[in-house]
Amino acid sequence: MVEGLLYTLYNLTLTSWGPFCLALFEQHILEKELLRRPYLYRLMTQNGNLRAWYIVLWCLDGIWHAFVVVGVAYFVLAGGGLYAEATFYLPGTSYAAIDMDLFGSAVYTLLVITTNLRMLVASRTFNKVTIIGTLIVGFGNMGILFLYQYTCGPTSVLYKNFIYLDTSPAFWFSIPLTVVLALLVDIIWRLASDIWWDHQIELSGVKREKAKKKRRVRRKMFRTSSEDFEETA
Repeated sequence: MVEGLLYTLYNLTLTSWGPFCLALFEQHILEKELLRRPYLYRLMTQNGNLRAWYIVLWCLDGIWHAFVVVGVAYFVLAGGGLYAEATFYLPGTSYAAIDMDLFGSAVYTLLVITTNLRMLVASRTFNKVTIIGTLIVGFGNMGILFLYQYTCGPTSVLYKNFIYLDTSPAFWFSIPLTVVLALLVDIIWRLASDIWWDHQIELSGVKREKAKKKRRVRRKMFRTSSEDFEETA
């Protein structure tokens, strides 16, 4: 169902390049905001993204993606054990059903699409490295597999799999369905995160203004007490 090439491409690209770019180039607070409000550096030093509950959320999000991708492929393409498998067009035959080899290729394709889109949803700064890297990873994966399916020979489980999937209406239906179900949680998470950061930025500004007022009050009190002391003397 799955060849070693799929594991290699997945481990070298989807599990490394995307997180690598996100870790190096992502800015949850934009540079302009930091220049305007330098006190936000104090907020960033708290390392909120490295807290245990936040890491657990990322793990749960990955599990959700896995359930959605495999679940949609299983019920839409494989019939879910209740219905017949989805079909694809094959010249010279009246009926061609999606088997386990095509099922594995479909799952990998859905993973490539949803994983790259997940990175774009999580990113707040769309720089050239992130955009170009995402395009290279997404189209590069599918391009390599598309070429490999012709050169691997009829004995390979990948032989013409993606050609067959392209002729299956059920497969094309599974793509938007998977994207919507998988990324719906991520979009809600992103919106909640943006609201939280905006609130924290406002609170930081309020705290800074309060600190300024306290310092001004202390200075006035110090000056007043000094003047009173001089008059008394």
